[in-house]
Amino acid sequence: MKMNKWLLAMSVLLLAVVIFGCSTDEATQSNDTEDDQTTEEASTEEQGNEEVETETNSGGEMRVATSAQPPTLDPYISTSIATSYVTTQIYEGLVTINSDFEVVPQMAESIEVSDDGKTYTFPLRQGMTFHNGDDVTAEDVVASMIRFQETSSSLPAILREGVFSATDDSTVILEVDEPSPAILDIMGANSHAVVTPKEIVESSDDSGVPEMVGTGPFQFVDWKQDQYIHLTKFENYQPLDTPADGRAGKKEALVDDLYFDIVPDAATLVAGVQAGQYDIALDVPNEYYEQLD
Repeated sequence: MKMNKWLLAMSVLLLAVVIFGCSTDEATQSNDTEDDQTTEEASTEEQGNEEVETETNSGGEMRVATSAQPPTLDPYISTSIATSYVTTQIYEGLVTINSDFEVVPQMAESIEVSDDGKTYTFPLRQGMTFHNGDDVTAEDVVASMIRFQETSSSLPAILREGVFSATDDSTVILEVDEPSPAILDIMGANSHAVVTPKEIVESSDDSGVPEMVGTGPFQFVDWKQDQYIHLTKFENYQPLDTPADGRAGKKEALVDDLYFDIVPDAATLVAGVQAGQYDIALDVPNEYYEQLD
């Protein structure tokens, strides 16, 4: 459990930097700048306090250095941290957890639980599309959740034996034999309970999915073994309209290209950070703290 929470914290940190916080604004301001801001605020009030829409700077690329190459980019069959760093940008699930570890909807519009606690209903959000352009349907979700059940080695029996089904194109049902408050927690905290198109699930085997296609803010482009993994902004991403909160809420890709550079040598990784070659470095050994500080 401690390891799961640590992994979640690292994933949230990376998501926060890559998706929510890629700002190019400078931190320092002169007194003249502050005076200009005061003048602009007064001008806005004179215009009848009309709402002014500000444009967020975006574009360019971000490079993230990581010391380990993922064994696979199939989130169903790998619990590796290196895999999760990348796949949390590509895939989403029915539900997720916020910064308080509370389960909240993600691809689901809402979560409805029957009075006896044995039936969970997940109406899907409208307008979601996969990276390949296909609309998300309940059949895609059901196929994905069945594969999650079949491939997760640590899944408790109460969820492993649950039955997922689709009542229509946009509603997913989960039925369990015994009620348990842990069911949603397991689904929300597990980064492997993701959704991909049904045809990809059906064509997968023990080696993994043939294509990395999800609904997340970034989509897979290329993987050069021992060099980098390249993701690009998904232009048709359908974000939530709730505030960003941990792994939950609105996500916004503020860079066009995201690279995970594979840098196993710690000295090379640190040198790249100091030279500005990498924007983020993961897995930096503690002995380099003073040097980087």
